[in-house]
Amino acid sequence: MTVRLDNRPLLGTIDRDLFLPPAIMPQLEAAVDRKLNVLLLGPPGSGKTTLLRSLEADNADTKRPAVYVDLAPAQNATQALMVIADALGQRWGAFGDTLRSSMIPETTPSGALLRLARRLGEAPASLLLIDAPPGEGHAHTLFGRLRDELWQQDHQWVIAANDVLRDELTRPPASAFFDVQLDLAPLSTSEQREFLARRLAGEPDVEIDAIVDQTDGLPRSLLSLARAAVLSTQPVDELLAKREEQRARLAKLPRLTSTIAEYLADHGPTSGSDPQLLATLGVSGQSARKALRELEEEDFVRSFPEQQERQGRPRKLYELRESLR
Repeated sequence: MTVRLDNRPLLGTIDRDLFLPPAIMPQLEAAVDRKLNVLLLGPPGSGKTTLLRSLEADNADTKRPAVYVDLAPAQNATQALMVIADALGQRWGAFGDTLRSSMIPETTPSGALLRLARRLGEAPASLLLIDAPPGEGHAHTLFGRLRDELWQQDHQWVIAANDVLRDELTRPPASAFFDVQLDLAPLSTSEQREFLARRLAGEPDVEIDAIVDQTDGLPRSLLSLARAAVLSTQPVDELLAKREEQRARLAKLPRLTSTIAEYLADHGPTSGSDPQLLATLGVSGQSARKALRELEEEDFVRSFPEQQERQGRPRKLYELRESLR
C-alpha cells in the first residue's frame, strides 16, 4: 500500500487503495450510469477533485469516455468554455485567436459565447467531469444562461464546485440543468478512522484514535493533522493539547477576526480586498484588512505577496498557519 500524506488529490489509478468512497458514492454512480447531470457541492478539502478523478478512472474504457477538466485557471465563462473545448480536442484556428485576444461581454449569452458553446457539441459525446468552475456570476452564465444550448448536446456533466457557488448554481435557470444535486459531508467518526488507517499504514507509532474528531472531518484537515503528528517530535496528545490552546486563544479574539480565520481554513489564502470574502462576511475591506493584520500579529496567519503577471503592486495574501487548519 502506498503511503501518502500530501494534499495532492488521488488519481483513482495507482493510488486506488487509498481512495475511501464517500457516503454519496452509490448515488453518484447511479446518476452517472443513467446519464444524469450532477452538481456536486462541498467545501475546500472535502475530496471533490479526488472523487472526480475516481469517476474518470472508473469510466476510462466506456463508450462515453470520461474527460476531467480543471477550470481553476479560467476567470470567466469564455475562458471556461475554451478550456473545456481544448480538453475535448477541438481545433480553434482564427476563431480561437480572436476569442483569446478580446473581452466578450458575459452578462448575456453573446453571439461569440453561443458559438463557443456550440463547438462543444462538435466533439464526441463524453462524460465531462468539471472541477472548480469560476464564480462571480460566470458559473451561472455557463449552466444557466447557456443551459438550453448545452442541453441540446449529447454530453453528460458532473460539476464539482465550492459551497460558495451554491446559490449561483442552484438559482434558476441553472438549477434545472442539474438532475441530481449531491453534497460532500464531513467524514463520520468511523470514516475518519478508516481514512487515517489507509494513510498511516506505514506509521504504526501514530495513534489514530487520538486524531479522530479533532478536526472538521474533512480529508484535507485530517491529512494536515496526520502530517503534523508524523513530523512532530512531540507525542500526539501534547501536539493536540497545543492545538487546542491555540484555538482557545483564537476564540478570545473579536468575532470578526475569528470568523475570518474560519474563512481562511475553509477557502485557503485570501487578501483583505477579496470580493468573495467581503461579500460572504458582509464587511468592508478596511475591516477585513484590520482583522487580518491582527491575526498576523498573533501569529495565527502568515502573509506573502501574490504571484502575478500583470504590472503593479501585488496584493498581500494571508494564509492560516498549518497548526490551525
